[in-house]
Amino acid sequence: MLEGPRVSGQAPTAPRFGDEEALPPLDRLATLVLPLLALLFHLSTAQRYGVFRDELYYVACGEHLDFGYVDHPPFVALVARLAHMLFGTSLLGLRLFPDQLPFARQVQIACDTPKLAVYRITGREAPSHADTEKTIPELRARIETTLGILDAFQPKDFEKSSTQVVSQPRWEGKTMTGGDYFMEHAVPNFFFHVVTAYAILRHNGVELGKSDYLGKLSFR
Repeated sequence: MLEGPRVSGQAPTAPRFGDEEALPPLDRLATLVLPLLALLFHLSTAQRYGVFRDELYYVACGEHLDFGYVDHPPFVALVARLAHMLFGTSLLGLRLFPDQLPFARQVQIACDTPKLAVYRITGREAPSHADTEKTIPELRARIETTLGILDAFQPKDFEKSSTQVVSQPRWEGKTMTGGDYFMEHAVPNFFFHVVTAYAILRHNGVELGKSDYLGKLSFR
C-alpha cells in the first residue's frame, strides 16, 4: 500500500535573530543604513526647533520612573531620564511653537528694542551686543546693561526726537518720524517680546502671575 506524503504537524519556524539566512543581503544592509540615515536627519534638524509639549511630557515621566504608563512603555521614560542626565534642559532653548524664537532671543530683542529706539530718535549710532547669552544670569546682566544705557539719556536729548527721521534696512528706503516710530513700532515691539518671554516661562511651569508682569505699582 502506497503511503501519501507525510504532513508535518509543526508550523514553520520563524527566522531567528542572528540567522544569516533570515534576510537577504540587501535587506540586512537596509536595516543598518535606514536607521542611520534617520538618526543623521534628526541630528541635522534638531536645532531648528525647541522642545514641544509632548517632549515635555516625556521629560516629566522621566522624572517619575515607573514600571508602566498609560500611553507608552517604561523604556521611553528611562530614555528621557538618561537624556536629561546627559544633556540637561534649559528654558533658553524652549519655544511656544517650533517656528517661534527661543526664550533667550525674546529677551535679547526686548533689550535691543528700547536701546535702538532711543538712539534712533536722537540721531545717534547705537552700540551693538553679540547676543551670546546662554544662562539666566547672563540674560539678567544683559537687562541691567540695557537699563544703564537708557538711564544715561537726559530729557534734553529728546528735544527734537519727534521730528527725527528714522529708517532701517528692512524698510527698503521708507522712513518714519521719530514720534511715529516710537509709538507705532518701538513700544508695541518691546511689549510683544516681553509678553512672549513671559508666556514661554508660564508654558513651561514657571510660577509667574499677572502681578509679576505688571511689576511694582506707584500707589499713593
